[in-house]
Amino acid sequence: MQQLSLSFGVAGAGLTTAFFIPPSIRSDPAAFIHGIHQAFIVLGGFTVISAIVFWRLKATDGSSVSPQREAKDVHDVQVAG
Repeated sequence: MQQLSLSFGVAGAGLTTAFFIPPSIRSDPAAFIHGIHQAFIVLGGFTVISAIVFWRLKATDGSSVSPQREAKDVHDVQVAG
């Protein structure tokens, strides 16, 4: 899932940048830089939104799929046994 998320992030950044830099202004350096700045602002907004979502997670969220819990349980059995 992390690899897929990374791929979607790269694709989203490319699409966002392409949205703010249409082909008609690629020959104008000032307009090109302005489009890049707008894309960075939008992508920064996406980053803030995702940080808010992840901040709301509890410490125990995802524990049912975490291999660390199983490793700890196995270690406890070996120490006790």
